[in-house]
Amino acid sequence: MNVLFVCTGNTCRSPMAEGYFRHLCQKNNAKDIGIKSAGVGAIDGCPTSDGALMVLRGLGIDLSEHRSQRLTASLSAWADIIVAMTQGHKDIVSRQFSNFNGKIVLLKKYDGKSGDIFDPIGGDFSTYKACFSDMRKALDNLFATLDK
Repeated sequence: MNVLFVCTGNTCRSPMAEGYFRHLCQKNNAKDIGIKSAGVGAIDGCPTSDGALMVLRGLGIDLSEHRSQRLTASLSAWADIIVAMTQGHKDIVSRQFSNFNGKIVLLKKYDGKSGDIFDPIGGDFSTYKACFSDMRKALDNLFATLDK
């Protein structure tokens, strides 16, 4: 099973989701789940934002090696499930790669909620922490669903 997390620039939300999800897989010895992230408007090669680095560092997760990448058809084809942070991201992926529509979902679906994961870009540490908190339960639930 391959999971692709998608946001805008691939420097905040999707790297936090990727890093935390990878941590869940390692902690639970789930070696058969591949994890990547990308951005619908990403510039290739940008580092993770400082806020995202600090939030996950507090959980013992190191994102310092992550570099952003733009969403491509090959990444979309690699993924069994494409997890979008917002309806806007989902719509962009659907328009650009319509042959993959059946595997695109919103992250909040796994939290039993609707809506978007807000973009913390430019915010302080508490903004990033709130963004990650908004994602965490959904990521835990997604992992539990895939780990069955």
